[in-house]
Amino acid sequence: MANKVLIQNISSAIEKELTLYHRNTLEKIKIATQESMQALVKMTKAQRFERDTGAYRRNISSTVIWESPYEITMAWYVKDPEYRLTHLLENGHMTKAGTRTKAYGFLGTATELVTEEYVRKVEEAIANG
Repeated sequence: MANKVLIQNISSAIEKELTLYHRNTLEKIKIATQESMQALVKMTKAQRFERDTGAYRRNISSTVIWESPYEITMAWYVKDPEYRLTHLLENGHMTKAGTRTKAYGFLGTATELVTEEYVRKVEEAIANG
């Protein structure tokens, strides 16, 4: 059954409902952000490369750069000293012999897949409050 609100109290009732919607939506978006980042890390760690020792994959991680009650910013990264390999594995490069190495495109592919799912989760959070 709906709550009855007097006309004198309508503005405070609307404010209360919008605040509740706002908090719920922000919490769902933060959770979606964290889940998506975990999925991105997991997908990129699953990639296998030629002459793979596993050191690069072990150093793939994510971190929270900024978090407040209203937002969260996260970053995917590769820990030192393996971070130097990311652009070489993603795009390929020239060798001393003059040939090109394979471009794996692992990060771009994983980012696309995770971004599509993240957008869907955010839209769902906004629609359902």
